Amino acid sequence: MPAAKSSAEPRTPYDSTVTAIRRIGVAVAEVKSGMESFNRAAAREPSGVVVERALLLQNACRGLAQSVETEGRSLCRGCVRGQQAAALEQYRAYLASLARVGTQCSTTVARHRSTGTVDSIAVGLKREAHTMSQHIVEGLVPYEQRLAVLRTAFGWTNTTSGAARRGP
Repeated sequence: MPAAKSSAEPRTPYDSTVTAIRRIGVAVAEVKSGMESFNRAAAREPSGVVVERALLLQNACRGLAQSVETEGRSLCRGCVRGQQAAALEQYRAYLASLARVGTQCSTTVARHRSTGTVDSIAVGLKREAHTMSQHIVEGLVPYEQRLAVLRTAFGWTNTTSGAARRGP
């Protein structure tokens, strides 16, 4: 007898699309959080903490690239029509760029982590913290713009009464 499906598992291609959008959104949020934590550490923490936060950021960035690659395949373009289809297509079209943001971030941290002592690694990371953050933000802004259009098209934004609708 097959195991019963969990209620958390997507049941339709549309559900899989919604789940994929949510998972990518979680990966983006983890990168934002990791970037903020890394920037705080780079500004005022000892070398060991800077390197640790950079490693957490690297893992979040790697996770973003993997999430986009995996979840991007679950987006069902034939499951929606009209404005939803157009918004989903714009969102999907940007995913390769979003994956590059994650890969670039992860590679930059890895490059610094292979350069010597904890102190020398931290110096390099601190020096490049602003540039790294700027590249991440520049890559996330177009994603956020496409996500906002997608949320509106799918009815996942706040209504005029202030009640939120379900969705990512």
